[in-house]
Amino acid sequence: MHDLHKDFGGEIFDYTAVVDGDIEKYAGGYDWPVHRGAMLGWDNTARRLTDSRIFHGATPYGFRRWVKTILEQETRFNPGPESLMFINAWNEWAEGTYLEPDQRWGTSNLEAFASGVQAVPGIRTVRWPRARRCNPKSRPRLRGSDPVRPKRCCDLPACLA
Repeated sequence: MHDLHKDFGGEIFDYTAVVDGDIEKYAGGYDWPVHRGAMLGWDNTARRLTDSRIFHGATPYGFRRWVKTILEQETRFNPGPESLMFINAWNEWAEGTYLEPDQRWGTSNLEAFASGVQAVPGIRTVRWPRARRCNPKSRPRLRGSDPVRPKRCCDLPACLA
């Protein structure tokens, strides 16, 4: 990395290496119940300043690959109804990880997630109740670094539909 502040004492990780490491760690299955998660990168410099953690090099393609592989591994090793995957996060703007559309990637993060899910046969998704999806008071508020407002209802399942 270039142009780091002279007092920087945080950690910088390669996003692709983290994704590869997670995929490899669980390639042979789980020894105990595991609920996996994926993220779209991370940079908490806004909160931690020179002691931040940065996962550098995240792209929608890398995120899609991580989501798809987690779901393939879940289908293979944990096919029951307890299968669950976490995504970090819908709108962690201060940490630089969010699914919401923005000026850099547009809707590519949402599209990558949808594509990763749709690429794995037999994945069951859960939709929010209709009353919750369409209630303006239940929609997440868009904040942060100049997000682009989605054209449809602001909840994830509706954006993926």
